[in-house]
Amino acid sequence: MQLLAGVLDWHSTFQPTTESIAGASCLDQGNAHIRVITRTGGMVLGFRDLASDRIEPWTFRGAAFWKNSKVYRGLVPLRPQTQDDDLLPVRSGWGYNVPRIIAESRFVKRTGIWAIPADNQGQS
Repeated sequence: MQLLAGVLDWHSTFQPTTESIAGASCLDQGNAHIRVITRTGGMVLGFRDLASDRIEPWTFRGAAFWKNSKVYRGLVPLRPQTQDDDLLPVRSGWGYNVPRIIAESRFVKRTGIWAIPADNQGQS
């Protein structure tokens, strides 16, 4: 089962609740299999309407090259991709460990594109 997965800019020593994740922004999104959760020790704990936090599916291009590709809103195709879509990110397919790698880069190693900027480290 494919789904649009996202990693929130949130961490705690406690399990997330609908209240504790309120207001967290989304660090990254990609298409994944439900096993991205179940095979890495996680579980679905509940439901929160992320629209209330202004989190919506991002707009992606389907491939680096525009020919024979589409533009997507999350997993939903919108239209054929054109050369003018080069600034959109390419939708990525996530392996089972990608969310863990993103979270570790943000909250543990503090390196890479998801790292907390040095001037904001005391604020997250």
